[in-house]
Amino acid sequence: MVGLLITATMATTAAINGNLPLSLSLYLAAFSFLFGYTYQYFTGKTELCSIIIIYALFTLLTYLIYAGGVNNTGPLWIFMFAPCSLYIHGLQKGLRDIGVFLVVISTLLFYPENAWLSTEYSHEFKLRLIYSFLTITFLSAIYEYSRAKAFTNLVEISQKFEQQAKIDPLTKVSNRRDALSILNYEVDRSERENEVVSVALFDLDYFKTINDTFGHDAGDQVLIKVAGMLQSITRKQDTVARWGGEEFFLIFPRTNIKDAFIIAEKIRKLLSETLLDYKGTRFHVTTSIGISEIRAGDQIEKQINVADQRLYKAKAAGRNCIEPSYDVTPNIKANAH
Repeated sequence: MVGLLITATMATTAAINGNLPLSLSLYLAAFSFLFGYTYQYFTGKTELCSIIIIYALFTLLTYLIYAGGVNNTGPLWIFMFAPCSLYIHGLQKGLRDIGVFLVVISTLLFYPENAWLSTEYSHEFKLRLIYSFLTITFLSAIYEYSRAKAFTNLVEISQKFEQQAKIDPLTKVSNRRDALSILNYEVDRSERENEVVSVALFDLDYFKTINDTFGHDAGDQVLIKVAGMLQSITRKQDTVARWGGEEFFLIFPRTNIKDAFIIAEKIRKLLSETLLDYKGTRFHVTTSIGISEIRAGDQIEKQINVADQRLYKAKAAGRNCIEPSYDVTPNIKANAH
C-alpha cells in the first residue's frame, strides 16, 4: 500500500508538470500494485500478487533507467529493488530476480553509444550506480539470509517446545494434557459420526515394590518397556498416554466397550506373560484395568472417573484383571480369560 500511494503521488506530480510518459508509466505501476493488493485481499493467494508487484516494479525501474525520470534522477530508485525482491520472494528467487534485473539495466546502460537509452549518463555515474546497487544487494542478501535463518530456528524451537508439551519425557508417549486434547477431538468426531469412544485406565500392580526393591531407575525402565509394549499391541488409531506415576491411559476411537475389553485383555495377558529384566534380575509385571465407554451426550470427565473407579474395583478384586463400566457379553469375557 505504501508503494501504491507513493507511486500514485509521483504519477500525479509528473502529470501536473507535463511529463506525460513518466506519469503514464507511474500510473500503470500504481494500477499493477493496486490490482495485486486487491487480488491478494479477496483471494488470500500471495504468489500471483508477489509476481505482479515485483515485475511491475522491475518494468518501472527499467523504464526510469531508459528515460532518466526527472532530471536524470530516475536511476536512483533502483536501490529499492533488491530489498523488495528479497523480502517478497525470499533469498533464492529474490537473487534470481535481481540477477535478471542487473543484466537488463547493465545492457541498457553500457550498450555502445547509449543506443538503448533516451537520455545520457556519464560513464562514471553508470559504474558507481552498478557498484552501489551490488553493495545494496549484498547487504540485503545477508540480512535476508539472517532473517530466514532466525525464522527457521524459531520454528524449530517452537515445534520442539510444542512436542515437549505433548510428550511424556520418560516414556515418549502422549502426556495427560495431550491425551485429553485427543480425547476431546475423538469424542466430537464420534458424535458427528454417531460412533462411540472407549477409554481405559491401566495401573501397574505393586509398582511401589519394584521401586523399593530395585530402585527408581528400575521403575523407570519398567515404565519405558510397558509404554513400548502398549504401543506395539494397540491399533494405529489408538492413543497411548502416561496418565501419571505408574498409570497409563488408552483411547480407543470408534470402539465400543466390548471391543475395547478384548484389546485390553490382550494387553493384560501380554504384560503378565512377559518376563522383564533389570540388571540380570527377571520379574513379571501385571496390570489392573478400568474401562468406560463415552457415548453422545456423555460428559468426558465423568466417564474418565468411571474408568478410574473401575480401576480401583479391579485392584480390590485381586489385581491383574479388567473391570468394564458395565458387564460385557459373558462369552467375550469368558473368551478373554
